[in-house]
This record gives sequence, C-alpha cells and structure tokens, in this order.
Amino acid sequence: MPKFTYSFKGGLPVLPIRVGITDARRQELESKRIPVTGPLDVPATALLDTGASITTVDEYIIHKFNLKKAQPMRLRPNASSEPRATNCYVARITILPPASAQQGQWEKQTFETICIAEGGIKIDTHGFNALIGMDVLKHCVLTYDGPNEVFTLDF
Repeated sequence: MPKFTYSFKGGLPVLPIRVGITDARRQELESKRIPVTGPLDVPATALLDTGASITTVDEYIIHKFNLKKAQPMRLRPNASSEPRATNCYVARITILPPASAQQGQWEKQTFETICIAEGGIKIDTHGFNALIGMDVLKHCVLTYDGPNEVFTLDF
C-alpha cells in the first residue's frame, strides 16, 4: 500500500490529486450514446481538512465532468453556521505522490466511488481547489509533523 510524505514548508498542508468521473459513470454515459471525450479526470490541489466530514471540490470540476448527482447531504459549511442541504456527486479521487517522489515510486491511491460535495464557494482563490475530508482520511494513517513541516498519508 502507498505511503506518501509531503512537505508544506511555509505553506498549507496540500497535496496533488486528480478528480474525475468513475468508470461506472463513463459506461452509463456511453450507454446513453453521450460521447465521453477528452481526459476523464483533472489535476487539483487539495488541502487536508480534518474538520471536514466529506471531500469537497470547486464547482467548476463538478460541472466540467457532468458528475452524477448523489443524495444531497446536510453539511455545515463552517463551524459557526447551521447545516444546509448540499449537492453531492459521485466521483473518482486519486491521491498522487508528492512531486519529490523518485521515478518508479509512482504508486497512487484511488477511491473509485466517493461522494464529493459542491463547495458553494470559490475555494480556488486560496491556492487550492479541493478539500480532502475525513471520508478519505479515514482510510489512512495521517501523521502531521508541524515542526518539520511535513505530513504523511499511509494507506
């Protein structure tokens, strides 16, 4: 299983991911004779957010792929607000190794079917366009080393 260590020197704990449609969604679109062209996923930069229950991506990613809508969830946009109905979508999330990984260490961790929430805000103005929530983090051991400005995801 992959184990990735990322550096966040002077910055935020972010990591490279790819977000896109699942194989099941691609097959569903093709069966309806809706052409699926171009890449099936896009790169994104995700902030680790242990306070988020669900992974969230910027709305443009959801709309780019015509992701399948799942059951809405009642989510709290932030700790000081009331829960509200939030659109959720089925997607594939792939955790990529850090940029410093040596060639041949290109193992990755993919979650084929995961519900992601529509951000409702333009999070990409903060230097990232996704939040990795506890729905993904519950599948790994997260080690956060503040003094050395690194974190490790061990799947």
